[in-house]
Amino acid sequence: MQPQLADDIHLAFIQEAAVEAAIAQTIPAPLYQAFAAGYTTDDTETGVLTLSTSTPSLHCNLTAWEPWLGTPKATSITEHPIRGRSERLLAVNMHAVNFAVGLDEFRAQVHAIGAVLDNHTGP
Repeated sequence: MQPQLADDIHLAFIQEAAVEAAIAQTIPAPLYQAFAAGYTTDDTETGVLTLSTSTPSLHCNLTAWEPWLGTPKATSITEHPIRGRSERLLAVNMHAVNFAVGLDEFRAQVHAIGAVLDNHTGP
């Protein structure tokens, strides 16, 4: 028997995920979807999608903006249980600012994520 796409998936990070694509439904295992919206038009909504086999105990979305293009850059932060441990895994799925002169906007985006990381104990 051929292995299937994402046969043994526990956690997956997808960039430029389109809601209309129904990505989670193409994977055999039932997965929880944590979506953070980014670019949206009348016909399409894209962003970052984190898929996991367990329901996150935390889901936080952040948005930064491309300074030249004015388009949103999404970040999804999820926290997941770890079997046999009291600690939880904090996962960051970030679509980074990348069309800017200098690093100010990128640093601001990373600092916002850092504020969440500072309040997390564990991996």
